[in-house]
Amino acid sequence: MPAIKPSCPIYCRHLGTYLVVVLAWMGCGRSAPGERSKTSDILFESAFDGPLDLRSDWIIEGTGTAESADGKLALKEYPDGEGVVAWLRQRFPDSIAISFDLAFNNNRGIGVFFFAVNGPDGADPFEVSPARTGAYDEYIRGSLDGYSLSLHRFWPDGRNNPGSNLRRNSGFHLLHTADPDPALESGRTYAIRITKNAGAITVSVDGLVVHDAVDAGFGDPWTSGHVGFRLRGDHSCVMTIDNLRIERTG
Repeated sequence: MPAIKPSCPIYCRHLGTYLVVVLAWMGCGRSAPGERSKTSDILFESAFDGPLDLRSDWIIEGTGTAESADGKLALKEYPDGEGVVAWLRQRFPDSIAISFDLAFNNNRGIGVFFFAVNGPDGADPFEVSPARTGAYDEYIRGSLDGYSLSLHRFWPDGRNNPGSNLRRNSGFHLLHTADPDPALESGRTYAIRITKNAGAITVSVDGLVVHDAVDAGFGDPWTSGHVGFRLRGDHSCVMTIDNLRIERTG
């Protein structure tokens, strides 16, 4: 009796015998029940294959440069600078995941990553005056609200400041410390993922959860806002970001 070919068959031939394994039509090339297309949830992504779009996507502030170089976002500070920050112009909602690859070329700088950032009372942070210079206090004790994550904590002279901190700003409130610093080595690429849902924040490095905190006791959690990347370091230090993706999780 001839085999009846289904719509999605796999045929195997072994020792002259035909075996027909039939894949159910409902399972061929279709999503599992309840699974959504991830494409529709992506809010921003970039592999930095071309120049930064400073008109539509990015704002650079502080004392240094931020540019697309060798397929990565590269931040570098001027000699005697205060810090350089690359901000995304887009305001992102609550319940998001921010993922990117992070690397440093040496141990003479610190990376700080901002999310859910706004000006006073939810104002546009890029319309707050006076203009920021890149100095750290402007972001943690100034007019900006939001969260910050520090990684690879080295002073410009190479001294290490142990650990990685997750903080609520303004006010520099410590939510969680990870010690040792999970992104300590230079010349190595780390996969970073930050997830935020209301006051619940999780940070993983290379798939390992290193921060798991809830913002409680300092007022209502910050919700929607802007995302930024800051380098403070010696002028020889370059921090690179690659494969940036921000997606909705809720």
